[in-house]
Amino acid sequence: MAAAIMSVPAVDRLTSAAGAATRPARALRIGQLLTLSGPLGSVGLDLQKGFVTYVRQNASRLGGRKIQFFVEDDAGDPRTALQKAERLVSEREVDVVTGVVLSNVAIALRDFFHSAKVPLIISNAAADELTRGESSPYIFRAAYTNYMIGASMGRWFYRNIAKNNVFTAAPNYSAGQEIVAGFITAFERAGGKIGGRVFPPFGTVSDYQPFLSQIQGERPSAVFAFFPGAEAIRFVRQYSEFGLKRTIPLHGAFITDPAPVLNAQGSAAQGIGSSAVWAAELQNQRNARFLATYERLYGKGEPSTFAATGHNAAQLLDVALRSIKGDTSNQARFLRALKNVGTFQTPSGIFTLDPKTQNPIRNFYLRQARFEDGKWQNKLLSLLGSFRDPGR
Repeated sequence: MAAAIMSVPAVDRLTSAAGAATRPARALRIGQLLTLSGPLGSVGLDLQKGFVTYVRQNASRLGGRKIQFFVEDDAGDPRTALQKAERLVSEREVDVVTGVVLSNVAIALRDFFHSAKVPLIISNAAADELTRGESSPYIFRAAYTNYMIGASMGRWFYRNIAKNNVFTAAPNYSAGQEIVAGFITAFERAGGKIGGRVFPPFGTVSDYQPFLSQIQGERPSAVFAFFPGAEAIRFVRQYSEFGLKRTIPLHGAFITDPAPVLNAQGSAAQGIGSSAVWAAELQNQRNARFLATYERLYGKGEPSTFAATGHNAAQLLDVALRSIKGDTSNQARFLRALKNVGTFQTPSGIFTLDPKTQNPIRNFYLRQARFEDGKWQNKLLSLLGSFRDPGR
């Protein structure tokens, strides 16, 4: 088992217990393929924590079966991911694989899982094409597509921030391009007009001054932005330091999440609105239980939205398994069960898996960065609506 599993003590205990499964029903073998090292290692860890939280809520079983985890770190590299996926399927003989943080990794894995005929439940990677032209009957999503992330802010932006001459800013890679495209589609559908776009190179920019100068020179009404992780920290800070925040409102998608990003942004993030698929303040029994179990396992500290989607992935798998009484011996039946999980309540609200796209139909929420109760928080403001990917 990969050494990365040691980073989550709850997984170690769960694996040991699951390994004790006895005949006739062997433990369900679950592969987790995650980015657990490098700049986005925290995302993979949060996905893992969310998944384990759900399993712990259900007596360390899914679909009534004991489970055994096999965790692999893809290090955010497509080639490494392919090697680790082959190990999970060929050596570990897993029944299903979950996880995948990055879109380029998910794209690289598509043909492997399609050929191996092993179900893959993606917990985060949001490449549009895996729900469209490159979809596969073996690939399911528990989170969203990039289109959905961007589209969730389009109508709200038009109604509440600006109607014309809106700029977009995102790193120049597939996720950035697709999220911006989703935003523009929804914004223009609402009646808005885009003024321009900036796409800084992904992963190599430490000084955004040339791009901020371009925005300043064009004098847009507002800016919609998406940047992940450390890039979100730098962009939001420099946007404020450059003086743009005082005159050109900045809002976006996932740019103040998770908590370590917001804490590092500090006062530069004050008032920024951002979309998300989960919020701690959501009032439902599933969310209350999720928060309580997460705190019991990992201590105080609010889960991230990534932990919530990891939880969604585990619940999707559990719902499917329960419908077939945990029996995965007939793979065609198992795939039909995954495809037809239907609608169920999650900590994030109502979750529906579209059987045509094998992609969620789900709520997105507007949160705003604020300093309250002595700490920076993304506070829930409103429901943005329910969103789906259009598919092919």
